[in-house]
Amino acid sequence: MHLTVTAAVAHRVAEFGPDLADAVAAARAAGPVVLPGDLLALAATLTPDALTPELVAGLAAGLGLGGADAHSPAPERMAAVNTLLNAAPPALRERLLVEFVGLLQRPTY
Repeated sequence: MHLTVTAAVAHRVAEFGPDLADAVAAARAAGPVVLPGDLLALAATLTPDALTPELVAGLAAGLGLGGADAHSPAPERMAAVNTLLNAAPPALRERLLVEFVGLLQRPTY
């Protein structure tokens, strides 16, 4: 779970508790994501220097990044992305995160 709580959201604090409880219930109902063993093995052996734009694009597409929905390049659930990031060594995790966020930020004219 990733949260950003600042003074800018103070006016919505009363909604936070019930929304958090709903989010927890939805996450429990969906259950954990299980990635294919070969993908986890790849993540364990890759180095940041081995990441090419093509490899990042392929990983992203396989995880649902890049958008089935023309209005949102993010998948409906980020659990697969987060599961891969959690399985990756720290240096690779940082680089993959930067690359994945970069894909989400690219305009599609």
